Amino acid sequence: MAYLPKETTRDQILAALALFDRDLRPTPKWNGWEQRKAQKFAIEHEHKAYPPKQIISLATGAAVNSFSGGDESNRWLKARGFTIVELTHGNA
Repeated sequence: MAYLPKETTRDQILAALALFDRDLRPTPKWNGWEQRKAQKFAIEHEHKAYPPKQIISLATGAAVNSFSGGDESNRWLKARGFTIVELTHGNA
């Protein structure tokens, strides 16, 4: 798996969140993404949920299939001050 660059800043990730909101969130591909069973975690920021791997990809330029989701991505994002939540898909 690819190395997630340590030099990526919180501001770069915030820019990726804004890019996702503007360009990807309204598209059919990303409509309801948080309900997909394969999606186990989300970045929670300003009362919105974001797909961690997609945001990392937007912030770093790394292809989403070049690094692991779950622990690897979550640790990397938490180290930059982001909150990660587990998605329940309607389960209690």
